[in-house]
Amino acid sequence: MRECPECKNEINEQDIICSHCGYEVAIKCMECGEVYDKRQDCCPKCGCPTNNKKDDNNLKSLKILNEKEKLISYGMIAIALVLMIISYTRVNNEEYDFYKEHYAECEDGYDDAKDMANSYSSSFFK
Repeated sequence: MRECPECKNEINEQDIICSHCGYEVAIKCMECGEVYDKRQDCCPKCGCPTNNKKDDNNLKSLKILNEKEKLISYGMIAIALVLMIISYTRVNNEEYDFYKEHYAECEDGYDDAKDMANSYSSSFFK
């Protein structure tokens, strides 16, 4: 057993990625298959140079970006659900139908009042 340099939990010697935090702790050699510490420049068994070495800061920033992307995705899904619920209740609401009918009646009443006002004004300004 060995210790993960990131989360300090114990992991198996052959583990390439920490099962606790997902940190890449080792590299598997492309030539001989030996698993070795990713901080080494070459394989200790065959001497093959490490060509897939990544910067720890880049890995951490990618991890943070992935977490932010997840949060944004969850937030967008929540907003979409709320909007769907609101639109469903607006369309299937009897009270909404009442207001729709009331608005149409008011609009008709306004048109009648406007016509009446126009007829009075035309008689006054002849």
